Amino acid sequence: MKMEWEEEVKILEKLSRFRAKLWDLRIIGKTETDSYGNVSHRLDESFFAISRSGVGGLRKLSPDDFIVARYRQGEFHPPTVFRGILTEDQKPSRDTKIHSALYSGSEKINVVAHFHHPLIWGMFLDKFPTTSVDKPPGSVELAEEIFDLCQKLDLQKDWIIILGSHEDGILTFGENIESLEEKIIALVKEYPLQEKKKYRR
Repeated sequence: MKMEWEEEVKILEKLSRFRAKLWDLRIIGKTETDSYGNVSHRLDESFFAISRSGVGGLRKLSPDDFIVARYRQGEFHPPTVFRGILTEDQKPSRDTKIHSALYSGSEKINVVAHFHHPLIWGMFLDKFPTTSVDKPPGSVELAEEIFDLCQKLDLQKDWIIILGSHEDGILTFGENIESLEEKIIALVKEYPLQEKKKYRR
């Protein structure tokens, strides 16, 4: 069933407030050269909204800073963008495919947050579910691995995937924004962001 625009805007505004809290924690943001981290939300059985690329420097996003893409189970080629204001230098995040993999992998997942945290990434590499080092970020192969991994997770307790090939990259997911936000904030409070270190398997 297609979601009404007014209802969709409410979800995007709520998603923007959630993202702003992650931005305040500095686990989503922008370096001198690149943006990092993104959030998304399922809209219905076929579509999800995701923050577009290049917005890492913004604390607050408007509905126009999100794009709407279709997901299909088992298909992770670049998802078709159905709505979003994109100019020549703006494009969907390369992580759109891995968000799509989670929504395709479980109907219980309604919200996804991808953020960066060197300490958490290093401490829990291969302890939490972790993707292979040979599946490059943004690749169809990584999305396929995440989809397969999703089938094996116990979503009553599993809510984190460590991205083995994406240094500092962490993928989190949940049934609703409130519960995922609470878990992320508690985790980052337990492991405060520190100076970047190099971690190895």
